[in-house]
Amino acid sequence: MEHTELRRAIGPKLLLAFVIGDILGAGIYALVGEVGAEVGGAIWTAFLSALVLASFTAFSLGNSCCSSPRSTCAASPNR
Repeated sequence: MEHTELRRAIGPKLLLAFVIGDILGAGIYALVGEVGAEVGGAIWTAFLSALVLASFTAFSLGNSCCSSPRSTCAASPNR
């Protein structure tokens, strides 16, 4: 059987970013539980407001990328 070496795909910086993302994600789930305990059935309003704000952010990012496709926009396919 041939011995093949694996190529490293995730470096230390990317691994650190994944770890920080996992920690923040777990904190968000913990906060959702605490907010649910406080407000009860009205927790959907927090998710609705987050959806509206995220939509505004997505549309403004898309608009800036479409108006100037050579910009350094992260969502630009022409990078």
